[in-house]
Amino acid sequence: MLRALRHYWRINLAVVVAVAVNSAVLTGALLVGDSVRGSLADLTLDRLGQIELAVVAERFFRQELAEELVTERTAEEADEVPASSLESVATSLESVATRLESVAPALLLRGSVVQADTRARASHVGVHGIDERFAALFGTSVDLERQAGQIFPSVIINESLARELNATVGDPLLLFFQLGTEVPQDTLLGGRAIEDTVASSRLTVTQVIPDRGMGRFGLTPHQTFPLNAYVSLPQLQRAVEQQGKVNSLLIAGGGDGADFTLGSLLQDAVTLEDIGLHTYWSGGHLVVESREFVLRPGLVTAIEEVAAELGAPTIRVQTYLANSMRVGDRLLPYSTVSAIGGLEDSSQRLLLTDGSPAPALANDEILLNVWAADDLGAGVGDTVEMAYYIVGPHEELMTGGSDFRVAGVVAMRGLAVDRSLTPDFPGI
Repeated sequence: MLRALRHYWRINLAVVVAVAVNSAVLTGALLVGDSVRGSLADLTLDRLGQIELAVVAERFFRQELAEELVTERTAEEADEVPASSLESVATSLESVATRLESVAPALLLRGSVVQADTRARASHVGVHGIDERFAALFGTSVDLERQAGQIFPSVIINESLARELNATVGDPLLLFFQLGTEVPQDTLLGGRAIEDTVASSRLTVTQVIPDRGMGRFGLTPHQTFPLNAYVSLPQLQRAVEQQGKVNSLLIAGGGDGADFTLGSLLQDAVTLEDIGLHTYWSGGHLVVESREFVLRPGLVTAIEEVAAELGAPTIRVQTYLANSMRVGDRLLPYSTVSAIGGLEDSSQRLLLTDGSPAPALANDEILLNVWAADDLGAGVGDTVEMAYYIVGPHEELMTGGSDFRVAGVVAMRGLAVDRSLTPDFPGI
C-alpha cells in the first residue's frame, strides 16, 4: 500500500487537494446560507416588531373589535359556565390571556405624497393611520398631536421618504390616498371620478424616524426600505370618511395555537356588519344584503347552509338597472330588472294576472309586471329589447343589450311588489 501511495503520489495529492477545495466550498456555502437566513430573519423581525398575527381585510370594520379581542373574562362569567366544561374554559381563557397580549387597530393604505413647497413627489407610499398601541409593538411611542402654533395635523415619515422628498421637520406635505368604498369600482355603480375615489390631506412633518423598527414596518416581505408615512388614526379615518373603522388588526403575543385562538375569538366577536352584511325583515322573510352591491359566493354558500339547517328556503335575487326596454315603437326608460332563483321551492311565488303560478323561465324569457306590460303594450309572446350598461375593459361604461320573449304578465301583489327586491344602492 505504501509503495502504491508513493508511486501514485501525484494523483493522490490531486485527490486530496480536490477534496479540500470542495469541502471549503461547501462549508463556505453553508456559512453564507446560514448568514443570509439570519439576515433575512433579522430584517423580518425588524419590520414586524412584536407583531405575530395580522388581520387584514378588504373592507372597513369596527375599530372596537380590537378591544373586544383582548377584553378580559371575569370570574362571574366563568361561574355561568356548567361545571363539566369549567376546566376546558379555564384552559381556553389562559391560552387567550397568554397569546393575545396586544391588538393594535390600524388603517393601512397606499398612496402618494407631495412636498407642498418644492412639489417633489413620492409614489407607492405606505400611509398608515396608527395610535400608541401600534408604536408599542415596536417598543417606542409616537406623538401625533398638533404642536403649539401648528396649523395642519402631524405626520411622521421615515428616512427613506424624507430623502425621496428632500423633506425635514416642519415641511408641509400633501398626502393622496384612495377613498374607502363599499361598491367595487369595476361595477356599474362603482365610483370612477377622481373626487369619488381619491382623498387628500395636508399635513406637517413633525418627526423623521430611522429606517429601522417602526420606520421599516411592512406586512409584505421586501429587502428595500419602504416609504412610510404615519398619521393619527382618527385623522386618517376622517380623511377617508370611515370614522371609527379600520382595515387591519396587528396582534402581539403569539405562540403555538395562537392563530386558532384568534380564529375562535373572531368568530365570537365579528358581527354581520363587520363583514359588510345588512339584514332586515320584509314581507315575512329575512333579507340579507351586501354593502358591496353583490354577495360574494362564499357568503352565499354560508347563508344557504345556515338556512338549510333551519329548514328555511332561500331565494337568490340579483337586481340590475335597465336603461330602456322596448316593444315595437313603445319605450320604457330606466327600470329595475330582477333575476330570481329558488322560487320553485318557496311559498313566495310570483302569480300571473289569472292567478296561476308564474312559469319557469328559459334563458331568453322574461316576466313583466302589469305596470311594465301596460306601458309597453306587451303581451305573452312579444319580444322585449332591453338595453343596459356594462363595464368595458378599461372601466368605461358601454351599452349592451339582449332580447327576451315575454312568458307572462305578473300580478301586482306578493313578491312582485316587494320593495326588498331592489336594495338601496349608494347614490341612487
